[in-house]
Amino acid sequence: MLRESESDRTARSQQIEDLTGMLRESEPDRAARGEQIEELTRMLRELEPDRAARGEQIEELTGMLRESESDRAARSQQIEELTGMLRESESDRTARSQQIEDITVMLHESESDRTALSQQIEELTGRLRESESDRAARGEQIKAMKTDLQALFSRARFNWLTRYANWPEIKKLAEHFGTPNE
Repeated sequence: MLRESESDRTARSQQIEDLTGMLRESEPDRAARGEQIEELTRMLRELEPDRAARGEQIEELTGMLRESESDRAARSQQIEELTGMLRESESDRTARSQQIEDITVMLHESESDRTALSQQIEELTGRLRESESDRAARGEQIKAMKTDLQALFSRARFNWLTRYANWPEIKKLAEHFGTPNE
């Protein structure tokens, strides 16, 4: 038993020496790892504000993406509406084209009629000018006749004739132009 215990102790002592050697070997590695951990911790602290800023940036971009998606949906609906309107417009285009052709024909006919009417207007304008000058001349004649009639009715003999003669036309003239003595 003692031998067993001694051999067990020797084995354990050997194990302790092996472990102590391994510990000595791992000590520089542990120190290097400690430095590495400190370096990584320092880098992590330096990156923390950047990470927070990137988080804010991600939230902002996410909000912008949501707005963009909403805008895209609205624009998509608008595109559908405009496409429908375009289809309606295209279907009306043929009918409107025919209407334009009909109106063009009517316009050409109207232009021809307008030329004829323009000539008629010029002719009628000439006639109107002649009529106006004729009317003015007749107005002067009427004015002169009226003056003559008034002078005639102002004479006593003619006045006596209108009173006592049975001449209805002269009586009407006398009533119309009147006699200055009455």
